[in-house]
Amino acid sequence: MLSEISIRNVVLIEALTLELTGGFSAISGETGAGKSIVLDALGMAIGARSDKSLVRTGAQKAQCIARFCVTPTHRVWAVLDAAGLEREESDTLVLRRTITKEGRSQGYINDQPVSVRLLANVGKELLEVYGQHDGRGLLDATTHRAQLDDFGDYPTLLAQCESLYEEMKEARLVLADLKQQQEKSEETRAFLTDSIAELDRLAALPGEDEKLATQRRLLQNAQGVLAELSLAQKALGDGGQYESQVAQALAGLERIQSKLGASGSLPQAISALEKALIELEEARLAVSGAAQEFNFEPGQLDQVEERLFALRAASRKYGVEVGELSNYRQKLGDDLLALENSDSAFKQAEAHLNKAENGYENIADKLTKARKLAAQTLDKRVMAELPPLKMARAEFVT
Repeated sequence: MLSEISIRNVVLIEALTLELTGGFSAISGETGAGKSIVLDALGMAIGARSDKSLVRTGAQKAQCIARFCVTPTHRVWAVLDAAGLEREESDTLVLRRTITKEGRSQGYINDQPVSVRLLANVGKELLEVYGQHDGRGLLDATTHRAQLDDFGDYPTLLAQCESLYEEMKEARLVLADLKQQQEKSEETRAFLTDSIAELDRLAALPGEDEKLATQRRLLQNAQGVLAELSLAQKALGDGGQYESQVAQALAGLERIQSKLGASGSLPQAISALEKALIELEEARLAVSGAAQEFNFEPGQLDQVEERLFALRAASRKYGVEVGELSNYRQKLGDDLLALENSDSAFKQAEAHLNKAENGYENIADKLTKARKLAAQTLDKRVMAELPPLKMARAEFVT
């Protein structure tokens, strides 16, 4: 209920506060007394179209405050909740709007700044303003069905019809999407099958490309490495002649020691020759082993490069790292399986759409019957009101 109107600097009104109590209130006065100004100010407060022409001459801004007492179950609270506005604990709702002389407008609900659009949405829930020509709105055919539904009062049917229509619409979209997928399925199926076969033949392993790249570098440099190792073998005496010479020297020193005994630096010399003999043999064997490691089979470099280039080509083709090729193959397999199951999904979607269409048609038929019955009742009640209005010959048909 509208309980108070406070107006400041609107047209001719400098300041006015009207307190309204329960029951019927009437504002009367001769033409030009300011009745329409009060209505214009009230419209401004509830978000109606207003401009700077309402600002009183000499004032900086116009303001109107409309105070309402609202029950806790009123539907206006749902509008406020949807807008994210905090509720007051009281049942009072205050709508306020200001317009400056420059034309800037600002709305408030319980002193919280809001848009004029929200102010209008809230105002529509709280107040209805009718003029002498508002009856022409009945001629707007777009409002007739909603008015008939309000009169008929069958909200459950309306809700069910809306819900089933949305379900039917969603089922149609799902089926259309599946149908589009099926049209592309043959081409996709061929791509998936060929790609899976190619990746299965390749059988890429994680980290394989790095190992192959390292092996390729070794193979590319194998010839130069072998030449250097061959020179090292020759320098160490690959026939064992150096070991023989050192062994002869060692035997000579040992004969001297057996005659003279361990004196002077002779023992150290014998020990050094023994170590040299051992290390010389170890060095010769190590170099020989390294040479064996670099003695690759003919054509091995070609094999490594062919495998490495095949992995890298597949990586570029499918847009994934070589190490991810096996995971990508698994994904393609899942996609192919999903494609194989699409026929079943299509049939399920068709069945769901048929069920949704039947449900919608059934409830829509019930709603149509309820509307026709409400229309007949409305026609009778309106026709009963026409004779006292001297419109006995008029006809009202919904």
